[in-house]
Amino acid sequence: CSSDLNARRRKKEYTQLGENFASVDGGISATQGAPTATMFTSANTQARNKFHRWDEASLHDAYIRGERYFTDCDLQGLNLRSEKFSGAYFTKSRLEQTNFQNADLSKVDFTRASLSDAIFKDANLTHARLSYANLENADFRGANLTYANLSYTNLRGTNLCGANLTHALVSEQQLALAKTNWRTILPNRKRKFGL
Repeated sequence: CSSDLNARRRKKEYTQLGENFASVDGGISATQGAPTATMFTSANTQARNKFHRWDEASLHDAYIRGERYFTDCDLQGLNLRSEKFSGAYFTKSRLEQTNFQNADLSKVDFTRASLSDAIFKDANLTHARLSYANLENADFRGANLTYANLSYTNLRGTNLCGANLTHALVSEQQLALAKTNWRTILPNRKRKFGL
């Protein structure tokens, strides 16, 4: 892309001046006061990825290249088992029946995402944001949801058997709609007995 080439040239010019101004203040040139192409990288990525239909390989490659914004994307039914997407944004994306088994999803943003019937068995979702998401009938058996934000999330029929919800933000009313067992660790770090 010519814009990438121009950005690299500008970065090289600033570096040759003795300081790397391309990394200062998120990419603003301290010498000219004008924004550089690096400022708009995340905005361009978000716009390019919006409403995109991904396959497993292209999504994996995009993450490896440093892309993190997969908002409003169609990711239904993908097999992303054991993948790493730590810190990615899947806000408002369609992820029904997607397999995230054993995946690293720490600090991922699933806000307002559609995740019904998705598989998160043994996945790492520490500090994940799942507020307002639809998790109906999703499988979280053995998942680590420590410090996850599940506020206003639909947990109807969600399987949380053996899940770790230590310090998770979730209400008792929400948990009453989900399947839990004696191995489920509740937000107060206690197990639910009598089941």
